[in-house]
Parts: sequence; C-alpha cells; structure tokens
Amino acid sequence: MNEKQVDLFDMWEAESQQQEFGTFLAKAEAGDKEAQMLVGACYYYGRGIQQDYSAAVPWLLKAADNDYPLAWFLLGCCYSSGLGVELDLEKDFRSFERAAELGDLDALGIIAMYYETGHFMTEDKAKALQLYEQAAGLGDSFSRISLGIIYREGVLVPKNEKKAFRLFKEAAASGDPDAYSLVGNCYLDGTGVKQNAQKAISWYQKGVEMDDYGCLVNLADCYYYGIGTAVDTPKAIRLLEKLANIGDLNANQRLGEIYYYGDQVLQNYSKAMAYFEVPASHGKAPGCYHYGVCLYEGKGTAQDKEAGLTWIKSAAEQGFELALQWLYEHGER
Repeated sequence: MNEKQVDLFDMWEAESQQQEFGTFLAKAEAGDKEAQMLVGACYYYGRGIQQDYSAAVPWLLKAADNDYPLAWFLLGCCYSSGLGVELDLEKDFRSFERAAELGDLDALGIIAMYYETGHFMTEDKAKALQLYEQAAGLGDSFSRISLGIIYREGVLVPKNEKKAFRLFKEAAASGDPDAYSLVGNCYLDGTGVKQNAQKAISWYQKGVEMDDYGCLVNLADCYYYGIGTAVDTPKAIRLLEKLANIGDLNANQRLGEIYYYGDQVLQNYSKAMAYFEVPASHGKAPGCYHYGVCLYEGKGTAQDKEAGLTWIKSAAEQGFELALQWLYEHGER
C-alpha cells in the first residue's frame, strides 16, 4: 500500500512544481484518464487537497472504468471499510478481485486472505494457499508473510519452519516492517534458524526505527528482562511509553504495574494511577482492578473507597483472579 502511494506520487511530484491540484482536476473533468486516476488518489490520500473519501470515490470509479489497477484496489479499500461509501462486502471482494486480475499483487494477497478466512465467501483454504503461493512468488510481501505463518504453524501443509523463516526474510528484505518482528522472533526462538538473541534484537531495532508495533513490544521485553542483552530498564520504559502514547492498552497496563510495584524503578503511585486509568477506561479487567485499588487505598490519588470498590468489582465480574481474591479478603464477595 505504501509502495503504491510512493509510486503514484512520483508522478504527482514531477508535475506539482508547475501545476496545482486544480489544474489536474480540470484535466480530469475534461476526460483525461490519467488525471482522473490521480485526482481520485489525491482525494483518497489527502495529497494536494484535503482528504475526502466521498470525493475520491467518483473519480476512482471513472478510473476503474479504464481498468487502472490502483483504482480498483482503492475502491476495495473504500468498500471494505465504508470510506466515503456504505460498507459493501460484495463490492469489496469484486473490486480487489478485479485489481488482482489486472496484476495488482496487494489485491491478490487480500483475495487469498479472504479465501483463507471465509470473508464474504465459503472458506477455501486450498484456494487461499494457491493464491498466496502465486503472489509470494511474484514478490508480494504480505503473501510471503501469510504463507510463512502457514508453514510455521503447519496449517494446510506439513510444518516447515525453515521455509517459513526464508519467507519472512524475503518479506523483510523488501522493506516490510511487519516481517522484521517475525524474523526477530525466529532468531529469538530458534524457529527455522539457529537461535541467536543478538540477531533478534538487531531485527527488532530495525523495526523500531519504522515504528513497527511488534518490534516495539519485543525489544521492550528484551531490554526489560535482559534477553540477548543487558537489562536496560530506561530503554524498555522509553519503548513502552512510545506505545502508551499511541494508546496501546497493554503498554499502559505494564507501565502502571512497573511504577505501582516499583519494579526496577522508584515506586510512583501517581504515575501508576495515570497509566492504569487508560485500560480501565476501556473496561480492561487488569486496569480496572489496579485503578480501583489505587482509589480504594488512596495511592497516587485522593482516597475514594466507594469508587475504588466499583472498579474492583468490575474486574471481578470479568473473572479477574486478583480482583476476586481482593474481594474475598476484604469481605466484599
């Protein structure tokens, strides 16, 4: 998807020095096929004009009539997520299918995934495998990753961890950050390759530079627990804070527990309380429990036993063991 965007806007950048978006729009309105594709994509991505999916769709439809693969692909994205149009799973599938027929590898990988998961169709694992193999052979990184997972888990095919590792490496070599954490995991666990924690960390670091979620989580663990490297709590916390700042609930929970229990850091109930509030506000049982305890005991906040008890009971209702145990010990069950 990013590669599509870059390739398309190479064309945009080449002309943008001399022409404004309005000029392209005028060309598109006059029937210029390439301009229609470009205008639709500009509205879709918000390049040269404010992002507007509703405005993008009519131009993408015109470009699709001229069989631009990217137009069909972006229409599939719109129909699958209700961007500028009503959610329509049939049009979603047909758009990606047509894009794949026109040679779009990303679309081919998505169609394979649909067959694998039974999205808007009868599940067909054999068909999915065939399409993944086809797209992976043509260089699609998403399909290489999906196929690698199939071989790693032994789903539909005999388990082949070495082949899985090779596919992950090929996807990573194409610059797909999603593959970096998978390659790192293989090195960390010795899956399909000789175990090497230092190499795992190296791959995670590459992914962190591209803000890959899996790499951020895994590298934080390596620094926190000293896996393949010396324990480095400040580095682990910085990575977890980066995740917490983008709203990751697990990172907020972990940081809350680190500061609540003083685990390798100075105990700080105020910080813990602030971090626990995020998962608690989303109804997550561990967050509800710890946030409730802070309120009940007045740790990091003014004491409010009634509110604290409500939060703890909320965690208990979800079967959270620590909450159930706390209620039992405090005679509240």
